[in-house]
Parts: sequence; C-alpha cells; structure tokens
Amino acid sequence: MWPGKAIVGFGVIATSMPAFGQDAGARTLGHGGAGVADTNAPSGGAPSFAAVSLAPRYDVVGGAGLGPYSHIALTSKAFDSRTARVSMGGGYYRVWDNAPPRDAALPGWKPAGVEIEDPTVHNGVYLGFALPVLERALSFSVIPRYDWRESALTGNEGALNAGVGIAARPIVGVSIAAFAGDLFPNDYPDTARTLAIGARWDPGPYLGLGGDVEAPLTDEFAVGAFGWRAGLDAGFTEWLLVRGGYSNESGLSAAHAGVGLTSVKADVDYGARVALDGSWQHWHVLDFGVKF
Repeated sequence: MWPGKAIVGFGVIATSMPAFGQDAGARTLGHGGAGVADTNAPSGGAPSFAAVSLAPRYDVVGGAGLGPYSHIALTSKAFDSRTARVSMGGGYYRVWDNAPPRDAALPGWKPAGVEIEDPTVHNGVYLGFALPVLERALSFSVIPRYDWRESALTGNEGALNAGVGIAARPIVGVSIAAFAGDLFPNDYPDTARTLAIGARWDPGPYLGLGGDVEAPLTDEFAVGAFGWRAGLDAGFTEWLLVRGGYSNESGLSAAHAGVGLTSVKADVDYGARVALDGSWQHWHVLDFGVKF
C-alpha cells in the first residue's frame, strides 16, 4: 500500500476463530478483516501469504492484544520474498484466556450459583512457503502448522494442520487470491476448515477497493457460520493512516477502528473491535514492524 492511499475493504468471514486467524494483526482488525488479497499485509499472515509474495519485501512484526475473558495475546511473524526465488515466512502466537466453557467442555454438574471457568493457553506456530512465477504475476503458497492448547477442563491437546493459497496480479493495480485453511480433518477446537476468496483493486495512489468472502469447508454450510465485514483506510499524510470498519457475524455486529504510522523502515499499527450487542466487549491489537 502506498503511503497516503485510501483502502476500502469488504468481506464475509466465518463466525469461529480458526487458528489461521490468530495472526490477522492490527491492520486487519482495524479495517474489517478483508485481507486475503492484501499484497501489503505485514509479514504475510497465513491467509495473505500468497498475495504478499507478489512483491519483493522483507519484514518482521511483533504484536500484542487484549480482549474479553482475560484475553491476552502475543504474536510474532517474519516474511522474506526478496533473498530467494521461494518466499518464506513464519509466525507464532500465544493466547491466554478464561472464556466460559462450551459444549463438550462443560462438566456434568456444578454447584448452584458457581460460575464455571476454563483458563486456557492457546499456542500455534507455522512455517509458510510461496512460489511466485511469471515475474510475480502469480503465486502459490503452502503453510503447514502445529497448534496446541492447555485447558483446565479438557487438558492438553494439539493438532497438525495445513493451508494452501493462490494469488494473482492479472493487470497492474489488481490482485485476486484464495486461501483454504485448516484442511486436515480433526476435532481440535481451535481450528475450522474454511475457504476464503478475495480481490483488491488499486486504481490510483489514493484509492483502493478490496473484498473477501469466506465459507466453512464442511458437509453442512450452516447459515450461522457466515458473516460480513467492511472497512476503510484513509491516508491523510505520507505517514498517517486512519481506519474504520463494521462487521456482522451471525447477527452479532461490531465496530472497528484503527490507526497506522508508517515510514520507510518501520510501521506501527493499532486496531480495535467493539461488540455492538449490548455487552460492549472490546478487543485491541498493537503491532510493530521493521522493514529491511
């Protein structure tokens, strides 16, 4: 993304939070989450891995997040599409939370008036590879990963999984991409098999349009699993971007906002999400990236 450019994003996403979504970052959170075809996503988060490799770059990003139910997140990512023909990158996340247990995690009984807790630590690590061809007009990616969690109620468990992606730049200023995540069938609760398709159009230095659609890759395409998100990036100077957005997932809406400070060598991004269902639950993510 050029400094000072406005980006508008529209998207549809699944209501669950698969492991591949843990590294979305502050930029995505601030403008609504439409990022599969975002060629400028910091360090190429898993869904945008193929799209980011369409341009030469080398950066490292670290981030932290806060949310409801004592949610604390730490993330780190790195991406290199400059020093070799095959682009490489990786990421790690660690999340602490104490969300109320659901479904199989619920115990068979509890004393009256006692609120059940389930303090859990979620972890995940991935290593991605992308192969850009045709002078970076087309790119293919594969991202193996391993996720594990430590739950007070269900104990420790982990799962190996993978995602694949493809991105293309058919003409100058246009990028399209698709990503299928968590393809291996398993019962790991932090993963959800999904397919996302995105497109972005940059008609000039101060305007960009983009969008994603995402659906669960399951036998039953439940209506409740779909949602939509929309967002805006507005550049006022070469170093300042202001973001805003709105999302609706299974009838639950939220407002998004963010700000980005950018320079030749470093970026700082902040993104926030506030639920509009009366609970006013809010999430905050802050990322710092260094470009080489």
